[in-house]
Amino acid sequence: MNKRMRRAAAAMAAPICLAATVVLGSASGAHASGYGSEPGWELGQQCNQSGTRVWDNANVPVTQLEQGSEGVCVAYAQQMLANSDIPGYDTSQIDGQFGPKTEAAVRTFQSNLAQSVCGPVDGTIGPRTWFCLIYQN
Repeated sequence: MNKRMRRAAAAMAAPICLAATVVLGSASGAHASGYGSEPGWELGQQCNQSGTRVWDNANVPVTQLEQGSEGVCVAYAQQMLANSDIPGYDTSQIDGQFGPKTEAAVRTFQSNLAQSVCGPVDGTIGPRTWFCLIYQN
């Protein structure tokens, strides 16, 4: 899927995100197998079921991610990172486990973008980094 199609899919998912009014907690504990075979928009919808928040007039997942996090939101972030063309990071990295390779990819992604929008280069995924992964990708 090209960048234009990803942006369109994210824009279409935005109204769905607004419907998630109950925060069910993180998606940790989900099985990692099969994440790499799911389309990014499908992972995004599953991640957004745990709730969204509005940041900079856009819907982003409420789930904060850091090394040790796991589940569908990690797989969604990994898909977005793989779509960002980070050297050495591809869809084979999508396993739903936020380990050292994912943290390194997040740091690379953050350092390649304007820190005033996407936040500091800290290797974690909060609202600013979610925004950049979803809407600047």
